[in-house]
Amino acid sequence: MRGTPIEILTYMDYFNVDVAVVLGGLRTDPKTLIKLCGRYPNRLVPFCVVDLREENIAEKIEEFVRLGGKGYGEHKVKLRVDDPRAKEIYRVCGELEIPVLIHLGWERNGWNLDVDGFERVVSEFPETTFIAHGEGWWREISAEVPPVAYPTGKVKPGGKVERILKKNPNVYADLSAWSGSNALSRDPEFARGFVERFKDRLLFGTDFYQRMFTPPLLIYTPFKVIEDLNLDEETYRAITHENAAELLKL
Repeated sequence: MRGTPIEILTYMDYFNVDVAVVLGGLRTDPKTLIKLCGRYPNRLVPFCVVDLREENIAEKIEEFVRLGGKGYGEHKVKLRVDDPRAKEIYRVCGELEIPVLIHLGWERNGWNLDVDGFERVVSEFPETTFIAHGEGWWREISAEVPPVAYPTGKVKPGGKVERILKKNPNVYADLSAWSGSNALSRDPEFARGFVERFKDRLLFGTDFYQRMFTPPLLIYTPFKVIEDLNLDEETYRAITHENAAELLKL
């Protein structure tokens, strides 16, 4: 999320959101982020990232966690997802018991390619919790994947998303952004079954940016997509609250 704490809290109050994760960035000082979130400890949860080109990556992540950081992300770099430099982050986060929120892109943007590599990574680091996100992840909800970022139409069962979630209990899926919304809205009938099957591994989010603080963009798609699925109360609470609370130890 981007914006001042007051802007973020105003947005949260508008949509009845109790707690939100605030993502770090390479231009964001982790200590400043933690200090800002610390003013609202029951509502804002800080995540961090580090520059993979720098030294002492492990020490920097360890310091962030010591100061109160709850997770790593958004991990969004133009490297293969199984690049050795990225693997060091996965290893450290596993040891520190914090989740890694990772944006899986596709061929035309180059972020953390590819899903097959991701499947190998999550098996290699079973003690690390991964939160998968992005168009390169959600386009794989179908067994038939056209060469576009946001496929439309019916989902063919047997996609890589389901396979990875079934095989790897250390993988969660972030429903945020257009990628997540598109995956659920392109085939509502399939989506309801998918959400029911993996209700303990799905996390609701928005992934919005600063210009969405003002109308008409204040009404953001993820909220409507979830509402339109007409989920039962148990499933709704799991994906909008309980899974994240347990994962982040809130």
